[in-house]
Amino acid sequence: MTAVLLLAFGGPENLDVVEPFLRNVLAGRPITPELVERVKRRYELIGGKSPLPEITRNQARLLEEKLNSSFILHPSSFKVYVGMRHWHPFIKDTVKQIKEEGIKRIIAMPMAPQASKASTGGYIDAMNKALEEVPGIDVIVAEAWYKNLLYLQAVADTVKEALKEFPEDRRMDVQVIFSAHSLPKRTVEGDPYEMQLKETMDGVLKIIGPINSYLAYQSKGQTPGEWLGPEVELVMERLAKEGKKDVLIVPIGFVCDHVETLYDIDILFKKKAEELGMNFKRAASLNDSKAFIEALADIVKRAGNKGIGIR
Repeated sequence: MTAVLLLAFGGPENLDVVEPFLRNVLAGRPITPELVERVKRRYELIGGKSPLPEITRNQARLLEEKLNSSFILHPSSFKVYVGMRHWHPFIKDTVKQIKEEGIKRIIAMPMAPQASKASTGGYIDAMNKALEEVPGIDVIVAEAWYKNLLYLQAVADTVKEALKEFPEDRRMDVQVIFSAHSLPKRTVEGDPYEMQLKETMDGVLKIIGPINSYLAYQSKGQTPGEWLGPEVELVMERLAKEGKKDVLIVPIGFVCDHVETLYDIDILFKKKAEELGMNFKRAASLNDSKAFIEALADIVKRAGNKGIGIR
């Protein structure tokens, strides 16, 4: 049997654990009571928790069913697990569980299409540390899957569906902003992150056809220094000045809903659009959609034959 390990960011599943979750994310950096309350308020506005852990568990369950449905003679060839970088179940605990269950081969997949030291690199570092404590497991990490054709089709489908929400006679003039998490420029020096985002966007546009499209960044943190841009809000302001009325946000850098889609996009950006007199829509996140599960299964199978081996 092969274990498939989905490596995800994590998120608080109730308001009581927001502070310890933040401490894990900020890794020793100072946390003020004001920051904790501000973050709690954001989670209150999106339902009192992050949906990311539950969505990731659903992705794991559906992916396991999809993978094993392809192996009629050996229906339990794969078992899919979840490991979180910043919250339970932590990556190290899941790796230990896999070892205890007697599985000696893992295909690990960071749940981020594009690679960067700050995101996927952190997942791999956590995996390496876990392997130091749990010897005897062979691990293959799925290569960045930002150009996987099934993934691109799944994203394109969400864009097509969202465009249908605009009146047909205005769809050709909808301004489509593909958004991704901003990172400090100093942390992405030599990273393929920006290039891979652009290639993902280009791949989606080849499927959709010509539209008015832009790549922008969101959810900039508090770390001093220059961050990747332009920011989504600034792009919206420029488009509004040009007289554009319809805007669609596509969260291309995220694979499931969490605070940065449900709060930053659905609340902050929507409010900004209303202030600018713009009609605002957001493409659905991939979450546990059938198309995305099929893409994940394809990525896992390809990784099983060709991947980056850790041990």
